[in-house]
Amino acid sequence: MSDERYYEQIIFQDKIIPTRNGSLHDYFNGLMWLRYPNTKAYLNSLHWQDIEQLGHRQRSPARDRITHFDECGLVLVTDIPELKERIAAHDWQWLFVENRQRWFSPKNGIMPLHFGHANLEMLCKPFIGLTAKVLTIEDPEALHLTCAIQAANMSSINHFKTFQKLDLTLLQCLQEHRIFAQKGRLLPLPLLGIPGWHNAAQDAAFYANKDYFMPHRSMR
Repeated sequence: MSDERYYEQIIFQDKIIPTRNGSLHDYFNGLMWLRYPNTKAYLNSLHWQDIEQLGHRQRSPARDRITHFDECGLVLVTDIPELKERIAAHDWQWLFVENRQRWFSPKNGIMPLHFGHANLEMLCKPFIGLTAKVLTIEDPEALHLTCAIQAANMSSINHFKTFQKLDLTLLQCLQEHRIFAQKGRLLPLPLLGIPGWHNAAQDAAFYANKDYFMPHRSMR
């Protein structure tokens, strides 16, 4: 039976996730709801608040930012204080080349966590230009936990509990820092630059492509 209500309205009111048969987009969205239920519910509540104020057709800039993170979000858990500044400066050489060994490291490291389901869908057929909206969380304990998950050296129960903690850590970061309230708090990152995340050779020529690894506008 068809439902004329808006997508976000159905989720908010009925606590169900509408899913189309054969849709990878919806499949990955469902997986993210399973992994980050509290954070996804928070985003849904923000969407619905905006819709109640402005209606379905008019979107506020804040709602656009919520959608960008929901669709293309990537969380970088780290214990490196300067990471956010380096990404903001588009210092891709520092991030992907000079500090390549720091990725997936439990100490002085960078651990990427997928959040955006649209990017997961597009990674099934990756293309140059694929970009994430990045949120950095500087938290040594969370970094250690995410690396333990990556290494698969914990039981399924501990795996579940760990993602519960990460979900609440992400939710707290979004709420306390009011990430969607202002432009520029989510940073663009060339997703295929992450070590091991592209089938093509990630060599000097790859990272020299300034159409993809764009310099900061102050350097253009």
